[in-house]
Amino acid sequence: MISENNKRFLRQIPFLSNLTEEELLEFFQHLSNPISVGNGEAICREGSHDEGSYIVLEGQCEVYKTINKKKMVVDQIKKTQVIGEMSEFLHGTRSATVKVKSASAKLLKISIKDLPCPLQTKIRENQCRVLAERLTKKNDSTSQLEMSILEIKTIHDKKLAHSEEKHLHKLTEKDVEIDQLKKDIKELRLKFTK
Repeated sequence: MISENNKRFLRQIPFLSNLTEEELLEFFQHLSNPISVGNGEAICREGSHDEGSYIVLEGQCEVYKTINKKKMVVDQIKKTQVIGEMSEFLHGTRSATVKVKSASAKLLKISIKDLPCPLQTKIRENQCRVLAERLTKKNDSTSQLEMSILEIKTIHDKKLAHSEEKHLHKLTEKDVEIDQLKKDIKELRLKFTK
């Protein structure tokens, strides 16, 4: 039997939200006991090979990717969110490192492949939908970031062009002054030679 609190909690998880009562009960029966992970501990590591996902029951986590040999935070994970679902599609290869950011985190490990086939299929379809939605949001964020970078570059280019124009104008003024000085020197030499 599944309590109403557990049902409400599981329905907050995007890829479980449309399961029937029977499917939710079947899923619940396949859950393992919660595990606790301390601050700074890794739940999974980029490039490692292990399958399974984790539902965050309590706490917060950060997702890191190695980009150009530097670790960069790419996402924050909190209660009811899932960690590691990508590895189920990538044959167990972790695409990122996830570490606990809060004092501790309580997690439920799940393995979709251990579920009965009809339920497994429905959950995988839901996971694909959730991942596609997440990808769309990331693409939108990336596009906004690219636009911001382009705007900053345009402003910088305008300032640079204005600065170059200003310096070119000063150089031209100095060239005119130098030419005048040369003329004045030439005239003085002519006066002294006479």
